[in-house]
Amino acid sequence: MSEPLKTEMLDVGKMSGDGLDVTFTVVIPGQVERRYPMRAASLRVGRSDQSDIPIKDASVSSRHCDLVKESGRLLVRDLGSSNGTFVNGKRTEEGELFDGDTLRLGNAATLKVAISGSTRQPAAEPPPIESNEPGGTAMISADQLDAMRRPALGNEPPWAAPSPPPPPSQRPTPSAAPPPLPPRPRAAPVPSRSPSSGLVVGVGIGVAVVVLVGVIGLVFVMRNNARADDARTVQVTIAPMVNVLTQQSPCAYVQDSVAALTQIPAEAAPTLPVRSYRRSAYKRFIDHERDTAKQYQRIATLVATYTDNARKTEGQINSAIAGLNEQTLKSKAKNLSQSLDEWINLSEGYETGWKKLENETNRYADLADKILLKGTGDASAYVNFRFSKPAPRLHGDCRRNSDTQQKEILQQLAILQALVAH
Repeated sequence: MSEPLKTEMLDVGKMSGDGLDVTFTVVIPGQVERRYPMRAASLRVGRSDQSDIPIKDASVSSRHCDLVKESGRLLVRDLGSSNGTFVNGKRTEEGELFDGDTLRLGNAATLKVAISGSTRQPAAEPPPIESNEPGGTAMISADQLDAMRRPALGNEPPWAAPSPPPPPSQRPTPSAAPPPLPPRPRAAPVPSRSPSSGLVVGVGIGVAVVVLVGVIGLVFVMRNNARADDARTVQVTIAPMVNVLTQQSPCAYVQDSVAALTQIPAEAAPTLPVRSYRRSAYKRFIDHERDTAKQYQRIATLVATYTDNARKTEGQINSAIAGLNEQTLKSKAKNLSQSLDEWINLSEGYETGWKKLENETNRYADLADKILLKGTGDASAYVNFRFSKPAPRLHGDCRRNSDTQQKEILQQLAILQALVAH
């Protein structure tokens, strides 16, 4: 038997009063289906953990689309995703959703829409109209056709054989010979083609050739202009913004703050059993841990600022990519857009790591306070406490991953520049 559907509880801080009762069922191959009741006026769907409906699939963007209740309607709005949003198989930037619709995000993830409390239905095709006009369709029954075939009186049909001719003795004798036939008119002579008609034909052909050459030349000029516009967009707009975005990684952005952590004097963790005469040393250690947690929080805030600015730059780059004319170039540019999205996902993960380290450090300080100062709590939990990823490891992973991703982005940019250079 298949596993039961899991229902995720979403934020209900923004309740909508439009009367729509909406439920989304997330279906991803190889994963358990999840059902999300829509208890808010809008929901954010994406791969990020901060999304209202998180979808862990590589083809789904971090901020993929919004689901919005508006004026008694349910709308979907794509947020510039890399692989697109599809309603019943048709790609859309913004559209209305109805009960039973299927919403596909990226390559595999789908959301099934269930709506109650609304009578709205998608527009249906109008039924065919029977017409009595010429060329219309007139429907008659077999009885009506039979009635049309019968004469007004009697039972014989109108196509019955006519009465036989009278006998020869009763036929009338012609009184005179028939008049002679009129003479056949002579055909009018065909006028011979004058020399000027050939000149007119030649001029017409020449004009047609000139017009055709002009159209071909116009198309050629327009295509060259479009290619020139694409080259200008790549070199003047896209390339500089990509270089600025990748010039400094999120871990390099907070390098000074991370270095400041090493300036905090190290404080060895007290060992058990608790000694009353070491109470001042215990308090000093707990204060040291809380100060370190505050530094972690400041670093997380700085990374969040970097991430917000990077998202804005990414949006400008994607707008420039959408304005490209040549489809081959636009297709390659989408690979660049996806690499940029992964770069910013790395920044978001780095921010999450510092927040987690802050929470773990505060929890460790609370546990030490209970054991060392108050004489309560679980001593074994204090002795065996482990941090999921200490600060040096967190920072080192960020530097390695950002270097790899930076090379990927610059390689995709070089491909675009090579295409517009030819």
